[in-house]
Amino acid sequence: PGASTLLELLKAQKIIESANLIIVGEGKLDSQTLFGKTPKIIAEQAIKTGITVFGIFGQIQEGMAQRLKLSAWKCLEEMAVGKEAALTNASSYVIAAASSLGAYLADQNNGSGKIPSFFKNN
Repeated sequence: PGASTLLELLKAQKIIESANLIIVGEGKLDSQTLFGKTPKIIAEQAIKTGITVFGIFGQIQEGMAQRLKLSAWKCLEEMAVGKEAALTNASSYVIAAASSLGAYLADQNNGSGKIPSFFKNN
């Protein structure tokens, strides 16, 4: 309920509806995320509006990205080959994931439309 109330106060739906795409993220995408945490609520609202949602997470519990119905996602722990490395250099891995997403979006605008192998979508 806390996340819903905050998003309502911020008039997030209006912001979501004006977006071309949404990127959600948190430290760990797990079953708790599905119980009203901000990434879930934002993703649901965006998807209902027909907006593509991507995710960048520190860790991802198996199957959770699919349950959140993300178009594609990246796990920093997998990029770093371990939790410790992901925590130590999190900003570098977030930048790398965001850069990959940016490259995908640029390709999409050039007609490719292929999600880079760097991101998962299955």
